[in-house]
Amino acid sequence: MRQRLPLRLCFSVMSLALAGCTQPAPDGAAHSDAPRSALPSADPGSAGGDDADDQSSVAFASPAACDDAMRSGVRFEGGRSDGELRVATWNIRWFPDGTPREDAGTDLSWLACTLAYLDADVVALQEIKATSAADVAWAVVTDALADYAGGDWRVDLQDCGGDGQQHTGFLYDADRVRLERASDA
Repeated sequence: MRQRLPLRLCFSVMSLALAGCTQPAPDGAAHSDAPRSALPSADPGSAGGDDADDQSSVAFASPAACDDAMRSGVRFEGGRSDGELRVATWNIRWFPDGTPREDAGTDLSWLACTLAYLDADVVALQEIKATSAADVAWAVVTDALADYAGGDWRVDLQDCGGDGQQHTGFLYDADRVRLERASDA
C-alpha cells in the first residue's frame, strides 16, 4: 500500500494546461497505423536490445509481460521517493472502443497494467469518449489499477463537446492528489 504524502498535493487543471477540446481527425489523418490498444510495440533492437536486465519497456511488450513485471515489483524508472509527484500524459486514441474504422477497442486490462507500471499519480488523458460504455470501461480500468498499485483512482473529463466526440481529462490517485476546480477538467 502506498504511503500518503506528508502534505496533500493539489493540482489545478489550469496549471497543467489542458485547455480546449480535441476534434476527430479527418479521414486518412495521423495515427491510422498505430495499434488500437495505444500501446507501443516492443522492438528487440531498441533501448538495450536483448539485455534481460533492461526493464524500460517490459510493460509494453505484451499483456502477459506487463502482468509478470507488475507482479514481480518492476516499475518505470525503478521507482521514486514517497514525496515525489509523477505526472504522465497518454493519448489513448478514441477510448474505449476505437475509431469507426477499427474493430477492436482498448485492451482494458493491459491499459491498467501499463498505467500501474508508469507509477504516475496524475495522467493527463486525450481522445477519451464520454459515453456510458466509456464509464463502464473506466470502472474496469480503475479497479484493475487499484489492484495493481493501490490507491483511489478517479477519472475527470472535460465537459466540452458531445458524447460521441473526444475529450481530454485526468486520471488521478485521490489518495495522493486532490483535483481542484474540476468543473471542467
